[in-house]
Amino acid sequence: APAAPAEAPSALSSIRSGLSQPLFRNGHALVLSSFATATIGFAYWVLAARGYPPALVGRSSVAITTMSFVGGIAQCNLASALVRFIPSAGRSLRRFVGGCYAMSVGISLLFGFIFIVAVPALVPSLTFLKDHRGLAAWFVVSTAVQAVFVLEDGALTGLRRATLVPVENTAFSLLKVALVVGFAAAFPSLGIFLSWTIASIATVIPTNAYIFWRAIPAQQRAHPEGGVSVRDLVRYVPYDYGAWLFWAVATTLLPLLVITVAGAAAAATFSFAWVITYSLYLVSINLGSSLTVESAADQSDLPAQVRSVVLHLAKLLVPASAAIALAAPYILRLFGHAYAAAGTTTLRLLALSAPPFILTATVQSALRSLRKTRVVLAIDASLCTAAVGLSWALLPSFGIVATGIAWACSQYAVAAFLALILLSRRRAARLALDSTPAASGLVELDATAVPGVTTVGGALYEDATAAAAAPATRLQAERRPVRDSAEVVGEMRAAILEQFGALWPSGQLPAAEVVAAPEHGDALRHGAAVLVRGCPVAIAHVARSSEAAAVLNRRFDTVVALRADERLGGWRALLPDCVISSAGGRAFLLERLSGGVDARRLLSGNPWLERAVARRGLEVVATLHACTPSAPGAAEPLESVLAGAFSTVEQRIGGLRHSPGNLRVLMGLEERLAEAAAAAEGEPRSWTLGALRPEEVRVAPEALRVTGLSGLERARPDGICAVDAVGFLLRLVTSRDNRPLSAAVAEICGGGPLYGELQTLAATELERSRLSLCDLALWCWLEEAASTPAGRRGSTTLSWEDDVVPVLARVREPAQQR
Repeated sequence: APAAPAEAPSALSSIRSGLSQPLFRNGHALVLSSFATATIGFAYWVLAARGYPPALVGRSSVAITTMSFVGGIAQCNLASALVRFIPSAGRSLRRFVGGCYAMSVGISLLFGFIFIVAVPALVPSLTFLKDHRGLAAWFVVSTAVQAVFVLEDGALTGLRRATLVPVENTAFSLLKVALVVGFAAAFPSLGIFLSWTIASIATVIPTNAYIFWRAIPAQQRAHPEGGVSVRDLVRYVPYDYGAWLFWAVATTLLPLLVITVAGAAAAATFSFAWVITYSLYLVSINLGSSLTVESAADQSDLPAQVRSVVLHLAKLLVPASAAIALAAPYILRLFGHAYAAAGTTTLRLLALSAPPFILTATVQSALRSLRKTRVVLAIDASLCTAAVGLSWALLPSFGIVATGIAWACSQYAVAAFLALILLSRRRAARLALDSTPAASGLVELDATAVPGVTTVGGALYEDATAAAAAPATRLQAERRPVRDSAEVVGEMRAAILEQFGALWPSGQLPAAEVVAAPEHGDALRHGAAVLVRGCPVAIAHVARSSEAAAVLNRRFDTVVALRADERLGGWRALLPDCVISSAGGRAFLLERLSGGVDARRLLSGNPWLERAVARRGLEVVATLHACTPSAPGAAEPLESVLAGAFSTVEQRIGGLRHSPGNLRVLMGLEERLAEAAAAAEGEPRSWTLGALRPEEVRVAPEALRVTGLSGLERARPDGICAVDAVGFLLRLVTSRDNRPLSAAVAEICGGGPLYGELQTLAATELERSRLSLCDLALWCWLEEAASTPAGRRGSTTLSWEDDVVPVLARVREPAQQR
């Protein structure tokens, strides 16, 4: 009998499926918190409108808004920093959170006092706050409480305890509702303000007791690795704080503009419309916070997560926005007929402004995850300038309707601009990923099947094995004065095109041109690109010196040797089709490009793919290691490798032997690694690629697979497998942060945030290795220092201060590190 058709998933199962994902589970909790706060807040203001005069309602609402604004400024938007950095704070978590609290409370007390002193000049309608010393002091304390109230939500979200946020906010909302009714008779002029502030204090105390005594210790036990550096905060907080300030100014100045231009009664009407609409904005903001938390440690799935969040928010908010716009007069009638008559159009405009903010808020959350807070600042600055400027210009003519017009126009304009940028970036990324369409029709070439591929200096080897056995350095380029790359490439054009014909499949050779490509050159070689129909299909590396020629020879020899290794099977398809030759006394290596794009170029426009690139690179490296294990006893002893590398480093550090103190420090490092090498007897050895760089890895769209490798001159047949994997990851993060390898290794040895990041990325490789992550990082640094043909300044001498001291300063005794 035919199988029964599968039942469509029920709505309940869909909800359960969504809640099983931390992103949506925590996001839904924050949305529930916003819904509960908005619903109970709606009831709160209905009761306030029924129990207090309109002028008092307007004045109190502005006082509460101002208090929130001052407290928000004082917390320096550290709530966002808590959301972003708590997941990776490790053992420093309690100190990090406590420091954020202490800083915010101190600044809020200062700002609250300054506002009370300046209130007659700033907002004359709030002078009542200064008329009584007790009320003035209460306002100052309340600003500090408000700062902590904001921070605790960020702390709970970052701790992945967002499910407690609705409990906390619901308790606060219910308490203030009860107090606003009770205070109507006891405090007829201050009941609204006192009910809000007392409820805040009553909620803050138990919530933070739970955070510091339960949630933080549990997080530290579960995730002990990592840390938050001052450098991280300096790069993140100021711009994000600036963005928050612009957002706070926009959302706070609108009520202030209304009460200043149109009066207290109009401010009360606007406040009701604003509170109702802002609940829709909080849904986007809160789900975006969950996105930031869940993608803080790994951005490889960020594009898919962004699409999921946008779609989810659209399903929620578009119908809600339309419903509020249609029911606007009936909703405002609950506050009174006067409010409905004056505020219906404003409420409709504000409600219809919520859908475009879905895109804006989600993009900003993704940018925070990527630490691109400068762009977040630019977005909020644009929103604030447009909304406040239009409101100021239109209020005298249109009344409070002007604020609805200004806010809606600003939201749609910014969202449209972001959409255009995203579409153009996506199109540009697709074009970049398809950077070699002319080469896509090329067939895979065997190194031994094409004349010229195994040709070195005019000698043709019968097979790849013979070529692999040839001397490592055969071509010598003449030493010449430094010359412009374009001039050199022009002289080499004919020779490069001639060898390009050897890499092209049989058939008609297409018209090609050779142009200088500085991005593929360095202190050792000039770079040139071979273009077919305007697209690069091959890269030529022209040696600047005999030393550079030796590097190119090593690269070519490695390709030949790997192609000859039958154990690698299909893995050899990743090796570049290349030819090495010389012309006019200059050696050059020509490599045909595979499809895709190099990883560094991909990550420059798509940084969220970093984890995906890391995984793909590690997979390629692991496959190489698994296929080519060194036979026991065949590999060079680790002690011998270590001694040779240190000998080379000592020779390249100028004047080292004339400084006994420096020599003793370096010898201490050598002793430490010698200890590690002795303890790691039997460490897995195989063919290794030698600190593979991102620009040497070509990947397919979205980093789904590696399509080709390059830069293999550092490869060796008996390298340490774990060093190879860690070296690739180190090169990836140093390229991302644009800093030298020595600084990254120093941070790892010092237990900084990079230690936890690499510990997570290289978990599998570290489990198989007998060496610690610190020792592996030091070994990577040593191999790099010993194999670098040219120094930072184009010389063959390493810089003691720049290349060596940062590492040695962090190296302790072996017993302390293990």
